[in-house]
Amino acid sequence: MASQPIATRHHLPSRVLKLGGSLLDLPHLGDRLRNWLDGESEKMTLLVSGGGGLVETMRLLDAVHDFDASWSHWRCIELMQMTSQIIQTQLPGWLAVKTPSELKNCFNRSLPELRAIVFPTAYYTPELASQDEVGDRLPETWETTSDSLAAYLARKISADELVLLKSTTPHSATWSQPGMVCATASPTSDDLSDWQRTGLVDGYFVKAAASIGLVRTVNLRKCF
Repeated sequence: MASQPIATRHHLPSRVLKLGGSLLDLPHLGDRLRNWLDGESEKMTLLVSGGGGLVETMRLLDAVHDFDASWSHWRCIELMQMTSQIIQTQLPGWLAVKTPSELKNCFNRSLPELRAIVFPTAYYTPELASQDEVGDRLPETWETTSDSLAAYLARKISADELVLLKSTTPHSATWSQPGMVCATASPTSDDLSDWQRTGLVDGYFVKAAASIGLVRTVNLRKCF
């Protein structure tokens, strides 16, 4: 039996932010993120951290030792717990959500101004994943990265939008927010396939994000 969405779309407007691991070394990361978000419409905002260099180290070790794919997948999820803690130091005013019950409480509070860092343990563990229909499960391989994991969370909460905060800009980007050097793109299905082909997102992302109403990418390194 598939796990039920945590919230329905009409319940509370919400967005999922995926903060790319490549941004962890960005100076004044918290300030840049808050400044960009202040220019966006007010919605409950839930942030998922990428794995960054920690996961890349695991990828290199896997190439040498040929670990079991599922084992590597869940070790990378554990590393995302650590990068979530790193992000927490940069966003001290944000709520840290670490359990499924804490995630549900975000919606029970019905606060559109709420901003939270969502740790993997709140929505994606082996136990939680086993409750999904087979077709809804993420591949436990390198095909799945934090991009698809953020899309997975966006589906779980029926988020209005998913925003991928990156260090690069896709060719399909348009310029927004006059006066800011900040690139954003609202892709078509062809754009999403191009993002996947060029490595902007992981190999499973097109399927993971298929039912999300709006997907955007923002080059946070070009936001001030």
